[in-house]
Amino acid sequence: MYRYTRYTDHYPSPMGYQYRYFYPLPVLPSTQGSEAPRTHTCNVHSYEHGCNLWNRMGTRYSDPDMERTLVRDHALKKVLPWRANPTRDVSEDSSFYTGKGITYKGTSQSDLFHDIADKQKFPDLVTASNVCASHAARTYAYPGPKYSVDEWKVNNKQLCTGAECVHNTVTMVQTEAVGAIHDTNKQQVRHHSDTNADIDGRVHDISTWLENERDELKYNVNQTHELLELKERLEQMLKGIQTPLEITQENLLTRETRQGVELVHDAVEECLHKELESLKKNQDKLLMEMERVNSQLSRLRAARHELETDMRNKDEARKTDECVKILARLQDEIGGLEISDGTNANSSPSSWLQLTQSLIRKSQEERNSAQMLYTEVSRSMLSSADECFSIWYETNASFSTRVSELMSAKQQIEKQLHRIKHDIDSLNRHMSSVRKALDEKLPMLRLAQARLEKRKERPGIELCRDKVMLALLKEIHALKISSDQLQTKLKDMEQTMSQLMKTKASLEHDIKMKEVALFLDREKCLTLRQNFPMSTFKETRFPKTLGSNGMPDSKIMR
Repeated sequence: MYRYTRYTDHYPSPMGYQYRYFYPLPVLPSTQGSEAPRTHTCNVHSYEHGCNLWNRMGTRYSDPDMERTLVRDHALKKVLPWRANPTRDVSEDSSFYTGKGITYKGTSQSDLFHDIADKQKFPDLVTASNVCASHAARTYAYPGPKYSVDEWKVNNKQLCTGAECVHNTVTMVQTEAVGAIHDTNKQQVRHHSDTNADIDGRVHDISTWLENERDELKYNVNQTHELLELKERLEQMLKGIQTPLEITQENLLTRETRQGVELVHDAVEECLHKELESLKKNQDKLLMEMERVNSQLSRLRAARHELETDMRNKDEARKTDECVKILARLQDEIGGLEISDGTNANSSPSSWLQLTQSLIRKSQEERNSAQMLYTEVSRSMLSSADECFSIWYETNASFSTRVSELMSAKQQIEKQLHRIKHDIDSLNRHMSSVRKALDEKLPMLRLAQARLEKRKERPGIELCRDKVMLALLKEIHALKISSDQLQTKLKDMEQTMSQLMKTKASLEHDIKMKEVALFLDREKCLTLRQNFPMSTFKETRFPKTLGSNGMPDSKIMR
């Protein structure tokens, strides 16, 4: 009716535990196969059997969501052995779990004596048992004693078998507990070492990137200092370019005070206008370069601020991770903590690395832009200095040429004035001689006229037109002609003298205007323009060189 089988025939055990070494072996019903329906001890298939408990718990592949009330501990369903003849109620503490007999119903010893009257009655095995009606009918076909000898033996056997099963179960659970402790300790040690290694790697990564950011910050600061020095020189140039601009404007206003013909639109004025335009253009260009430098300094400052913020965060993170490493030594002193699932993380390792690299890359790009801007602004300052120098000295050259021309013209006019003055003196002498000649001829003319008038007193025929009368008439006519000639010459000489005086006055006035123009160009304009008033331009154009002793030469090239 029964055959002994091994527990592992139906429920294979893990490799770590071999249940076959437990003795005695549990008594289990035989099966026809893994897929075939199981057969009850009453030779009735389980699908047609009335034992619903057998059908729901006895199969190998039972429903994992079965009712927990059928088995007190669902986790031990495949561990504890099966009974050949299950008791009336599996949910009660019976030999199905505890190895106790069929008479044990979870009551005390005093309760057994109180229920003696009820025990004398023959139990209704058909309705009260959890076995099928056909099995109960075949087994208990006729009423008899309370229990038979066979039942008593079966009960003893069941008690012994149950006790052995419980002993095997206890041994198995203890072995599993020891293995679980060993495995959890090994797993804990491995996880702890892995965590420490991960923390060390994280601290190393943070330190590495922190050092990279520190180097990049140092390069950023150095580049910022270079750009600030360039900005300072640029400010000095912008501040210094105002001086030549004012000098140029003052020169233009000064030359506007020239008088007469000296107020001419000459080469000096053209150079001054060209210089004024060039200075204003370079001033605007330097202002634009200043805006570019300020904008680049702002971008460098922003990149530096992001680096400093990220460095502070990384430093705090490194200190936190180092504190986490130190906490491993205080594990016995740490109280209970709430376990977080890590969903409050703000970034992943890839995004953290990308952000750090992007910050360093941004700072590098700004440094490259600043380096290019430094080169461009230096080149622009040099070109502005060259242009200002060239137009400045070109204007100075035109001033020098103009001063030379003025001096040459003034010398020529002074020579002409000297000649005019000499001509005026000579003409005065001649006019004096002419007047003296006129003064000498008047008495002779009056004498001839008186003599002619006196001879008109001759009487009668004696008043003839003789040779004497003709001579007197001829003398008078000649004297009149000579006087008229001398008078005409005197008038001409007086007109010439007037012209000479006007020429002399114009020459003297022109000389005065040239002296004024020469004073304006040479004394008031060119004196201010001897040296270029901007030392910054000189340093930009001619940087300081090292002397033979290795020290910078204080003498600036000109």
